[in-house]
Amino acid sequence: MDNIIIADVPTNLRLPGAYIGVDPSQATGNLVPAIPRKTLIWGQRLSTGRVAANVPYRINGADDAAQGSGYGSMIHRMAIRARAAAPYADIWCIGLASDPAGVAATGQIEVTGPATSAGVVYLYIAGQRLTVGVSSGDSATTIATNIAIAVQASASLPVIATRADATITLTCRWKGSTGNDIDIRFNYYTGEQLPAGVHVSITAMADGEVDPDPTAALAAIAGEWFYTWIFPYTDPALAAIVDPDLADRWGPIDPRPAQAFRHMNGSHADLTTFGESRNSIHFCTLGRRGVPTPPWEDAAAWGCAVDAHAANTDPLYPFVGLAIPGMMAPAVSDRWSGVESNNLCYSGISTFTVDRDGTCRVGLVITEYQTNSLGVEDISLLYLNHKWGADLCRYEVRVWATALIAQGFKLSQSPNVQKVAGVLDMDQMKALSFPLFRSWESRGIAQNFDQFKADVRFAVSQTDPTRVNAIIPPQLLSPLHIIAAAVQFRL
Repeated sequence: MDNIIIADVPTNLRLPGAYIGVDPSQATGNLVPAIPRKTLIWGQRLSTGRVAANVPYRINGADDAAQGSGYGSMIHRMAIRARAAAPYADIWCIGLASDPAGVAATGQIEVTGPATSAGVVYLYIAGQRLTVGVSSGDSATTIATNIAIAVQASASLPVIATRADATITLTCRWKGSTGNDIDIRFNYYTGEQLPAGVHVSITAMADGEVDPDPTAALAAIAGEWFYTWIFPYTDPALAAIVDPDLADRWGPIDPRPAQAFRHMNGSHADLTTFGESRNSIHFCTLGRRGVPTPPWEDAAAWGCAVDAHAANTDPLYPFVGLAIPGMMAPAVSDRWSGVESNNLCYSGISTFTVDRDGTCRVGLVITEYQTNSLGVEDISLLYLNHKWGADLCRYEVRVWATALIAQGFKLSQSPNVQKVAGVLDMDQMKALSFPLFRSWESRGIAQNFDQFKADVRFAVSQTDPTRVNAIIPPQLLSPLHIIAAAVQFRL
């Protein structure tokens, strides 16, 4: 047998000549494979959308989402924020139809007057600012009429408006509980105030119920890999449907892992209770209260900002301090204290911070994972950095192993077998794994080569002689989150 095998040139060829093929198998050996990062925005579509329900489609800009799922739809508004956070990301959408049994959330604005001076009404719906001019002497009905006209003129708002006398009724464009989180308020910024003589009474959006079943959408993406999901629903019944799919995607047979990002409104007690009822490594949930912008939109900005940062650097760099584009800060009284934020972190709920200028920033990004299968507290997959770091190593090991298999080696378990081309023993496989570790080491992904060299293991299966079992044990680096010090002064 020849000691060098040229796969495309048969050994029984006798016709004289030079037979030169091209072998690309080693061409990319020094290149680092990048995890395919596609983002999938989940949300509800409107009947005006051109793309049918449960059909994934790629968007280049927010207008693609507006046409695909309807102007003012949940998908449309999420896409606006996602694109602002990640301008060059590969973003897809999948629109769910509202459940026929669902109920759309409603709210009301009641105006009293008349105005005794001219001015402007500053109305915020879902964080979107509307300005309505008021003339001195305008009646409450006139002002209410003009407000309703302004709402109806804004095609991107998530509500429609109707008026009866001086009362405006706002109705969510889709059915389900998410409409309950549409914020209605006046005068967000300093200096904004109602014209003299004008008063308003707000009935918060409520009574929306029955969110859509995601089963058909999960089936539609069964063969697709979307690394980051923006998932707007906090209904435990929907999570019970989605969690098994995410667990399957994380498994070793056909790994296509996904991380779902969502925001949740509520009191501190509501959020800690919710977090402690969860234990998923595949969901990151940020807790907030009093935020004018909707949770599903802020989740899109948050998740896409985190994903883009990981893609542009690496997943072990801290996410703390990243801006969440478009997220409007809650009033100071609605912001979490340090103690409250810390307690949220111990309940599997991620946090955010607010700058003096109102910029909202990423705090700690954690999964909902808190205890292992024995109920013991476990931080191994708590921090998203560590989960994504482990997944990066897993992906690169898979690429490395697939390349080895593609080269067509035979396995040797005997030291007496001559080390010729096309034969691998376990010591050779171990040595071939060292450059993989060195690549991680050079990029600041893993550390401690001596530990890796001592612990990495390869063995031919005792039940299948064509199979190699391996333990690949990189020690990951960790993001810097805390510096604790004592200022030990001297006199």
